[in-house]
Parts: sequence; C-alpha cells; structure tokens
Amino acid sequence: MMRRVLPIVPCLLLWTACQVPAPPPTDALAAVEASWRRVPDDPEVIAVDPVIGSLLRSAFAAHAAQRRVLLQNLANVATPAFKRQRVAIGTQTIDGPGGERCQTPVVLGVDPDLSPGVLEQTGRALDVAIDGDGWLVVVVADGTTAYTRAGNLQLNADGKLVSACGCVLLPEITVPTDLLEIHIDPEGRVGGRTAGSPDAHTSFGQLTLHRFVNPAGLRLLGDGLRGSSEASGPPITATPGRSGLGALKQGFLERSNVDAAATLLELQLLERQYESLARVLQRLGMIAP
Repeated sequence: MMRRVLPIVPCLLLWTACQVPAPPPTDALAAVEASWRRVPDDPEVIAVDPVIGSLLRSAFAAHAAQRRVLLQNLANVATPAFKRQRVAIGTQTIDGPGGERCQTPVVLGVDPDLSPGVLEQTGRALDVAIDGDGWLVVVVADGTTAYTRAGNLQLNADGKLVSACGCVLLPEITVPTDLLEIHIDPEGRVGGRTAGSPDAHTSFGQLTLHRFVNPAGLRLLGDGLRGSSEASGPPITATPGRSGLGALKQGFLERSNVDAAATLLELQLLERQYESLARVLQRLGMIAP
C-alpha cells in the first residue's frame, strides 16, 4: 500500500482504468446502497458492478475526508499558530469478478503540516512568538501536560501566565498584582516593573521551550494543544535560543500556516470532482450522498 498526500483521483478515471464487465448487482453493494438512495426505476439505468460500487464508495469517502479537513483549515486561518492538516491518500488493490485488479483510493490518515507561520507584530506585551523550533508547555485540566506554539498569553485571576484556553504555563510564572510593565526577553526571562518598585527591574520567572525528535508524532488534543506520544518521543527541554530551540519575540504572534487562497482553490477542485462522481451515480440510478 502506497502512502502519499494528493488530491483524490476522480472515480470516472478509476472506472475507465478498471474495464470490468457489469454483471447484475450482488450483496457486495449492500453497504453502498445503504447510504445511497436509488432513483425511481429507469430502463436506461445500467446494472452496477460490485467492483465499480466499491470504487465509487472509496472515492466518495476520500472526497468527504478531504473536504472536512480543508474546511477545518479554512476556519482556522486567523487562529494563532494553527497548523494545517492534510489527508493522506493511498491506494489498495481489489479484485474484479473476472480476475481484473483495480486500484481504489483509501484514506490512510490525517497528517499535520508543522511548517512555521508568519510572525506578525501585535505590540501586545503578553504576545510571544517562537522564532524557530520549539513548543511552550502547559498543564491541562486533568493534570497532564500539553504543548502549543500559540503565544497569545494571558494572566488568570491568580496572576499566573496562562495560554489562550486558560491552561497554566510550566514552569509557573506568577506576576505581582501591582504590575506596571512586563518584559519577556529572547531567552525567556520574564520580568518587569511594579508599583512597589517602579524604578527597579523585578524578575518573575523563566520560560522554557521544548522540542521533539518527531514533532509530527504529537497527538492533536484541540484548542491548539498537542500531547506527546511514543511516535513523537520525549520532549527535549532547554532555554529559548539554545539546544536548537528558537528565540522568543515579545509583541509578536505566529500566524496560521494556512494559505486561504490555495485552500479555496483545492475546495473548488474537490467540488468539481464531486460533480463528476455524482454524474456517474446518476447514470447508475443512484443519488450522491
């Protein structure tokens, strides 16, 4: 089985390449017909070969998976540090009734594109972008740790630095209630001025970053968070700017790496492919799901 990321092949091409005869429908089409509604009896409608039915079902499944992921990508164009997803499509061989062998598309999974987004200046003191490799770590509701590149930080009611979803950053950094100004330097040192010591620089704590041998193996948790796994390997922790980790840029945010224009073009291509598949189904006396 091959694994690669590519648009689905229109089922019309698969059908042409298969070139198998069309015997009467069999029980192999039960799963297809369970989800597709038949149109009224039409003497011009041809019988459906089980192999062709399998090809159609696989093509529609691949189309639906790609469309779902593309729409999710498009919905997160403005989400800080969002990483677009890509559907991995492969092929598997099926045997026709006459011994013919056909290749049908199969969804192998969804892979992340972890390429960095553009760093955009915001001027907000609690916005921090990672310029290079690395992840911030937070503690989630169940007490486990998770990783994020979204640096739109906030202060909670206890004065602790938290992520946009309210998860406390680790190591914990608590800012005094009489804060006047906060500074985060490229190496992650957090400090600033307070009303109690307006002329002195007070240190509040140190941010660390984490990297992985295989970041693509991180588990997607939602809210821009990812969890470590056996595939990702354990985190390698160090000060920003050291051990292969990026430096921090205060007053900047990493934007999503989704290209809105390219994503819209991909969606248009998928819609044209869907129309082609629907025409095939119409010829077979079925209505597309």
